[in-house]
Amino acid sequence: LVEFMMLFSKKQRECPLISTHVLSKTERSKIKMVTDALKYIHNNYAKPISLSQVANDLGLSPSAVREDLFAYTGQEFFALLSEIRIRNACVLLGLKTPTIKYIAQNTGFSSLQTFYRAFKESKGITPEAYRRKHWLESEGKAGYLMYNNKAWDILYYVHKHFDEPLTPEIVANALSISVSQLYKTIKNDLMLSFTDLLQEVRIKYSCGLLRSTSLSVAQIAIEVGFESTRTFSRAFMKHMDCTPTQFKER
Repeated sequence: LVEFMMLFSKKQRECPLISTHVLSKTERSKIKMVTDALKYIHNNYAKPISLSQVANDLGLSPSAVREDLFAYTGQEFFALLSEIRIRNACVLLGLKTPTIKYIAQNTGFSSLQTFYRAFKESKGITPEAYRRKHWLESEGKAGYLMYNNKAWDILYYVHKHFDEPLTPEIVANALSISVSQLYKTIKNDLMLSFTDLLQEVRIKYSCGLLRSTSLSVAQIAIEVGFESTRTFSRAFMKHMDCTPTQFKER
């Protein structure tokens, strides 16, 4: 029943007619603020940006940006920024040419030590180990992304719409590329399937909600885009090696 009510509420928010006539001006303003902030972070993650800078450049209040980003993603600003940086570092690790130092510097980390620590915490292995593992998986096909591909556009779109019922067709259409190009880009440059990429993003956001809110597991499952607690728990176990309840207790 909880899952049904959460899904019903979510569908109401997604309906253009409902959102136009029911959402208050303040609620619409918050949605735009979150969208603008996420876009800004994705466009500037390689720079030494701060919450104050994001807010100032967008003409917003730092406290408002912090609160609305947290409410939407379940993550504090710097945790969200670090996740986006790590995910983009993974793209560059698919290339053999860039050094680890170059990747750290060009994804916004202040030092190699900070990069290694953040990467190990996020992925469970070192950048070198990740590169060796995924270079073999991608069969050396990654390499053209610096010039002409959609890897970063795909990452941004998934981060922006992760809580919606996304399909490869929806994402490809939104980015004006073919579904086959979408699959190829994700496989060769992100070393993931579309399903795994979407699940990774959703699970990261769910971890923030599990840490910081009193929402039930069923509510969080629906909030981050899963259609049932069972599907959410199965994906969570796959990525985190524990159940959502065990994670929350820890």
